[in-house]
Amino acid sequence: MRLRRPPVCAVALLAASLLGPIGSAARAAASPTPAPSTSAAKLAFVAPAGWKHLQGTSDGLGSWQGPGDSDYYQNIVLDVKPGFASLDALLQAEVHYIASLPDQFGYAPTNTTLCGNHPGMYLSYTYTSSTGLPVTAEEMIAVFGTTGYRLRYSKSIEQEANVAAEKSLTTLCGRT
Repeated sequence: MRLRRPPVCAVALLAASLLGPIGSAARAAASPTPAPSTSAAKLAFVAPAGWKHLQGTSDGLGSWQGPGDSDYYQNIVLDVKPGFASLDALLQAEVHYIASLPDQFGYAPTNTTLCGNHPGMYLSYTYTSSTGLPVTAEEMIAVFGTTGYRLRYSKSIEQEANVAAEKSLTTLCGRT
């Protein structure tokens, strides 16, 4: 089934109503984060139970597909971005990327902590995908050493948020 693309103003209003509660849940769960266990410290990210690792490496990098219908599967992607000296520099790069997306709305960066009180930033936004589907994305970004990490959970705006996926964003833990 192909979803009809709503007008941009409808996407913006729906996104505004969705982002508040979704963002609050992820941010509330993100701070403070206990230090990772020894076994979890080897992973850059711990996916929710039942999510399928589609591509990437065994140390927690790559992409995962979550439960969904045949039209759009929720997904989580962890990208590594070398060469960032600070969280502010990574945030500026993310803001630039988000601004380039079609029909983008929001991003409201919020300071948070990850991986045993490591500074991070939470962002949420809605945009129109290349297939014309309105998508909501939540992401955590952090810089460990000189490497930036972006962990993004995406879903159609018509889908219910997966609470386990939102909480998993707080497991981001990079390498220094």
